[in-house]
Amino acid sequence: MIVKNFFEDLNVFRVNTCPDRAYYLPAAAKKEALERKPGSYTSRTVLLNGDWYFAYRKNVRELEEKFWEEDFDLSGFSTIDVPSVWQMRGYDQNQYTNIHYPFVYDPPYVPAEDPCGMYVREFSLDAKQISQRVFIDFEGVDSCLYLWINGQFVGYDQVSHSTSEFEITSLVREGTNRVAVLVLKWCDGSYMEDQDKFRSSGIFRDVFLLFRPKEHIRDFTLKALPADGYKNGVLSADFVFDGKKLPVSWELYDGDKRIASGSADGSLSYKVENARLWNAEDPYLYRLVLSCAGEYICCPFGFRDVKVENKVVLFNGRPFKIKGANRHDSSPYDGPAVSLEHVTRDLELMKQFNINAIRTSHYPNAPFFTELCDIYGFYVVDEGDLECHGAAVTYDPDGHRDYARIARDPAFKEAWLDRDKRLFERDKNRTSVFMWSLGNEMGYGVCAEACAAWLKNADPTRLVHTESGWRKEGRVDPIPNTDVHSFMYPSLERIKRFADDPDFPQPYFMCEYIHGMGNAPGGAKEYWDLIYSRPTIVGGCVWEWCDHAVYAGTTSDGRKKFLYGGDSGEFPHDSNFCVDGFVTPDRIPSDSLWEYKNAIRPVRAAAGEKKGEFIITNCLDFTDLKDFVDIFWEITDAGNTVSSGKLRKASVAPHETRKVSLELPEFSGHGFVRFIYKQSVDATFTKAGHELGFDQIEVSPRVPEKLPAPKSGKVEVIEDGVRLVVRGDKFKYVFNRLSVSFESMVFDNEPLICAPTDIDIWRAPTDNDRNVKANWKKLGFERCSPRGYSTVVSGNSRRVTLFSEFSVGAKSLDPVLRGTLKTEIDAAGRVRFAFRMKKHVGLVKNALRPDKVPAIDGVLPRFGMRFYLPKSSEKFTYLGYGPLHSYSDKLCAAWFGLFGNSAKDSYVDYIRPQEHGSHFGTEFVSVDGKVPFDVIAGKTPFSFSLLTHTREQLEETPHNFELEDAPFNVLSVDYRQNGIGNHSCGPLPFKPYLFDDNSFEFDFTLAPKCSE
Repeated sequence: MIVKNFFEDLNVFRVNTCPDRAYYLPAAAKKEALERKPGSYTSRTVLLNGDWYFAYRKNVRELEEKFWEEDFDLSGFSTIDVPSVWQMRGYDQNQYTNIHYPFVYDPPYVPAEDPCGMYVREFSLDAKQISQRVFIDFEGVDSCLYLWINGQFVGYDQVSHSTSEFEITSLVREGTNRVAVLVLKWCDGSYMEDQDKFRSSGIFRDVFLLFRPKEHIRDFTLKALPADGYKNGVLSADFVFDGKKLPVSWELYDGDKRIASGSADGSLSYKVENARLWNAEDPYLYRLVLSCAGEYICCPFGFRDVKVENKVVLFNGRPFKIKGANRHDSSPYDGPAVSLEHVTRDLELMKQFNINAIRTSHYPNAPFFTELCDIYGFYVVDEGDLECHGAAVTYDPDGHRDYARIARDPAFKEAWLDRDKRLFERDKNRTSVFMWSLGNEMGYGVCAEACAAWLKNADPTRLVHTESGWRKEGRVDPIPNTDVHSFMYPSLERIKRFADDPDFPQPYFMCEYIHGMGNAPGGAKEYWDLIYSRPTIVGGCVWEWCDHAVYAGTTSDGRKKFLYGGDSGEFPHDSNFCVDGFVTPDRIPSDSLWEYKNAIRPVRAAAGEKKGEFIITNCLDFTDLKDFVDIFWEITDAGNTVSSGKLRKASVAPHETRKVSLELPEFSGHGFVRFIYKQSVDATFTKAGHELGFDQIEVSPRVPEKLPAPKSGKVEVIEDGVRLVVRGDKFKYVFNRLSVSFESMVFDNEPLICAPTDIDIWRAPTDNDRNVKANWKKLGFERCSPRGYSTVVSGNSRRVTLFSEFSVGAKSLDPVLRGTLKTEIDAAGRVRFAFRMKKHVGLVKNALRPDKVPAIDGVLPRFGMRFYLPKSSEKFTYLGYGPLHSYSDKLCAAWFGLFGNSAKDSYVDYIRPQEHGSHFGTEFVSVDGKVPFDVIAGKTPFSFSLLTHTREQLEETPHNFELEDAPFNVLSVDYRQNGIGNHSCGPLPFKPYLFDDNSFEFDFTLAPKCSE
């Protein structure tokens, strides 16, 4: 092989790299240092981004070109932009996998065929530049790099998401220089980089040259902690010099005002009186400017501390809540090579949607990321570039699957430590970083213990976290040198068990929860009701911020094509499990993000003890409501606003409450009060008037609508074999006794339906149904259809009743349901459907089996009727929960009201089509068209959807851009759907939302207009 095999040696993970240091960029002048913005560079740097010569080869072991030599002919090379990854530029193959290693598990060995990329570019230096010491920095290279300057080997490094810095002073010259880099797709570090993402390769972050004096500040560690009861702040800094100890001058700025200055050698310390403390709601930064050997280094910082007392996480001495999200660096166009503008857009959206914390899943993000978080105000859980999830599906020598196989292997310990040390050293001066995270899904053992101990010793001012809140032996106890108990996707019961256990000392942190895949999440309200109920629960980070997908152009009608796992023909892959975000790949907020936004709203309202009394709670942690929020209110009666106003401004301190009273009218229908919370001042990413959330409180119960009897007309029934023809003055309906359906419905000589109605218990599986649909299909739920046994006709000339006994079942299996349907048709053509259903006793008993935990076999996806309407039946108005679609456990973003929509606009554009568009708690829906009609709830409200696709189309179509409209619109009227839940990667819907009714009754009326 043409290069040394460092890439399969666990003892070699860096060769000739500089010691790790804090991230900073020195400037040539104080003004330049003070004015530098995140993501920008200084006059002491030369950015090497741009076009590089590039050649891709399928196997480094067969590489013969000494492309790094100065006289190597590059005419056979193409070009590639840096930063980028080669899979997004037409080389190799896109591959998405969640858990499985994309190669044989045989550490430290990687595939015999290990693709590589050869990068070359030239740069020019002048005499002044080469008179200084010269360094080259790579901020991210996946998976490892070999470096040459002017034909001379410089060094080797791995750890994809960390900075690699090399000194090249002795190798550069005045004039033209050549840099050559060999990047490998796989190295032994890949066993520690099994993150849930598309696997990509290349120089994917910035590359730059750095010019420094012969002797200079190499590193410094800054601490800025509150003091004297959080009144003042103490700044300290310790310096490490490259060369002899040097004098350091320093200046401290509060805004643009210099408030202190001095000189230091090895360290400095200064107290700021009446310091303004940093938090995510008020991210106030001071600036420290260091001057040494002709260089100026500016370090923005904030005063803050974080600690655990009595099982409660305190930030600046106060309990607070982490309303967070897990975030990957991910672009559908550039993969992990994200720009400053891209990242800033993410942070802007997060602020607009009430998110205050970010876990950098599952590696350090680009260096400017934490700088931005300092400025804009985010609590950062900074995570090491470390995940070994693939070990969970391998077998140890004892024949057991062992999640912690690598974690317990001492051979990996130094490599693990190297990764977490890099994390700490680079980001140690970032104020926003309040918790270090060892890594993700890597198991627990000697490697994790060593990392946690090192981090806690190196930095006692921050918390330490590891995802693995469990051990192989089954014990669940505090992990040494960590500060929070972390377990992903917990049930509510698990959270309560640890949060309420007086003998368990750690607060509870959900590093991942409420999975955002597809139609999601269910249960956000229950999670946040629980979080707010206990100070021992600090909060959590949802999974995950964005959908991962690869952009593949557009269709002929302009629809974007996003591809997921398997679309590139790769193996192994995990299909669309990467499409699990709260924003789309191109950063359009999903309905999931709106749901989460209101679950974490900064204000909450609840009914008081007296009529018209309400309790307002400030859920902010550091801000008085009077300084940030205006509260508006509206009172509705049956969806119509009867009065509205704005609450008087009053002080409500963080976590405190205020009682308010409203005068309530007499209600004729369902009455509600809705409080709307709006921002009262401008902020960086939001303006005054920006809506922060809302609460809606029921103040008067629903009054079921009573339909008057028709004033004229008559109805008759004609029996025609298995069919019953029901006629009136303006209508003709044909009912099939065997299928228990209307084959046709004609009103005013226009078809009301264009295909037979059906009784339905299936839904196009949501992503959250992915782990239960196999059980459901074993029971034939997706194949079920009605089978009528008998239909008895009764009534008179004003109203007839068809009383049908029937079952719902699938071939080869017992019926799932048995019951009756009473269909009442009056002379006006109105049809009342009244079901009385009972679940098959075998399903009930199976659901009660002790091994069925949680039980799903006895749970139905849905029960309702489908009506296939002409395309003219497009627009509709409804009284129910909207305006977004809503489900029994997905109501945070919805409120009860009167809304209008259309079948076309009801479509929710999930990358993998699935159930969507339903509206929970509906009391009536009015559908326009050639035959306008109402659907009116009976004893209980219903859920409904009106869509341009069938559930069969949604289930069978793998991508949204392949989905075509049905020849009709589909109206589904449901007694109930199973809850949404989080079972794609988490718990089933919580018990109240499981459709596990053993028996039920359901009625509604379909009433064509012009009935009189």
